[in-house]
Amino acid sequence: MGRHYRSKDSLMRGLLKLALLAVLSFALLFAACLLYPDKFSPSVVSRAERVTVAAEKLRSRVAEMFSLDREVSKEIPGTVIREEKKEVPRAISEDVAVREEKAKPEKPEKRGILAIVVDDGGNDLVMAKKIASFDMPMTWAILPYSRYATETASVAKDSDIP
Repeated sequence: MGRHYRSKDSLMRGLLKLALLAVLSFALLFAACLLYPDKFSPSVVSRAERVTVAAEKLRSRVAEMFSLDREVSKEIPGTVIREEKKEVPRAISEDVAVREEKAKPEKPEKRGILAIVVDDGGNDLVMAKKIASFDMPMTWAILPYSRYATETASVAKDSDIP
């Protein structure tokens, strides 16, 4: 009996959901068109690129409008703009001894460390043997319960690879 009260609300929600679905579909199509241009017709790709260029121009204009880097000064008619006070260097009295700061010893430069981790081993035994033949320190991560997990672990153990 009271169902007719909800009909407008449910209709509006349905239309809103439909509009949101359409926007998301177009956004996905747009992203796919930019990521895989060879899968779409050249006219669609050129339209997507034009939209991208227009969006970038709009973004830069908006960023320019809201930029905090530029100094905004408002002049009120009939007033004089005061100059900001400049920082005055400290005056040192001759009767006070000035302490010189000691130079801190420089720390020796640290060398970078490179770690090579071979991840997700255990699916390809041939690849594991090829990687084990490299003459460099590395660490392996082997997926448990994978097809060649035990064989890959034995290759790593034979090659002294942790």
